[in-house]
Amino acid sequence: MNINGTNGLACLTKIERNPGVASKVAPLPHMFVVKDLVVDMANFYAQYKSIKPYIQASKPPPCAPHSMRFRIHCVGSEVDTLMQADSLLR
Repeated sequence: MNINGTNGLACLTKIERNPGVASKVAPLPHMFVVKDLVVDMANFYAQYKSIKPYIQASKPPPCAPHSMRFRIHCVGSEVDTLMQADSLLR
């Protein structure tokens, strides 16, 4: 939602209570409006579906799909690489 000219989540955006001033609520400016404050989310969901996770396994897990075994995602050099990248961001 666009609340008083600022994009944000309506459930988390604080609106000042001032009886003399009206608040302005509008749909997000970069999305197509279907009706009132309802926007078309088709483009958002298409982009969301196309995103791949950052870390992907090179081969499928050794267990059968129906079993409930866990798999370690990061081991050895992968962890070191991630830690180096994290230290560069700080």
